[in-house]
Amino acid sequence: MRQPVYTLSPMKSRISLDIEESPRPTVMDLLGAFERELFLYSLMRCGGNQRAVARDLGITPNTVFRKLRRFGLLRQLADARQERRRRREATRQECANETMETAA
Repeated sequence: MRQPVYTLSPMKSRISLDIEESPRPTVMDLLGAFERELFLYSLMRCGGNQRAVARDLGITPNTVFRKLRRFGLLRQLADARQERRRRREATRQECANETMETAA
C-alpha cells in the first residue's frame, strides 16, 4: 500500500492532502506534515545553513541533523552544496581568465 502524502504550506496556511488510496489522515499525520513543511521553510529561509535553522527553530544542531535524515533531505542538501561550490569555482575561474586577458 502506498504511503499517503500530506503537504502543508506555512506561508498560505493551506493543507493539501493526497488521500488517493490512503485512509483518513490522523492528527499525527497532519502534525508530521506540518513539522516537515515548517522545517523546509526554515531551511530555505536560512539558505541551508543548519546552525541558522537550529537557531530559527529553537532546537539543537544535532536535532536539525536528525530531522534532515528523518525527512530524507541529507542527500538533497549535500547535492545543493556541491552545486554551489561548482558554480562558485566556475565564477572564480572566469574572473581569473578575464584578469589574465586584460593584463595581457
